[in-house]
Amino acid sequence: STSLRPEQPKEGSVPADSLVLEAYHASLKDVQGHHLDPRHLISTVKAYGGKLLSRGTSDWTITPPGDEEMREKSSVQDLQDAEIYSDDARMWATMLYFLGSGTAAAMEPGWDMGSWIARA
Repeated sequence: STSLRPEQPKEGSVPADSLVLEAYHASLKDVQGHHLDPRHLISTVKAYGGKLLSRGTSDWTITPPGDEEMREKSSVQDLQDAEIYSDDARMWATMLYFLGSGTAAAMEPGWDMGSWIARA
């Protein structure tokens, strides 16, 4: 499942990373109908004659940009628009925007998702 490391705690109206990711996973499952449990996918593939070639967790990671890159950009949009920005940094900014904006509706009123994105 999706995780952020190191995990940040709740700070005032900025929610803890664990709370945001819990809401994100619930939204994927309950609102968008995603199947987060791979057993459904595996059984469907096998039902159509497919074979499971391997099993395990994903090793995919997105490396956050360095502090220097972050200081030069003032917003997520700046990060996404920067032509010189690394692919990982652009993906990091996009994922933070996706998590923060996509999860906002699933969060309790009063949480400051904009500040959560800026902190992450």
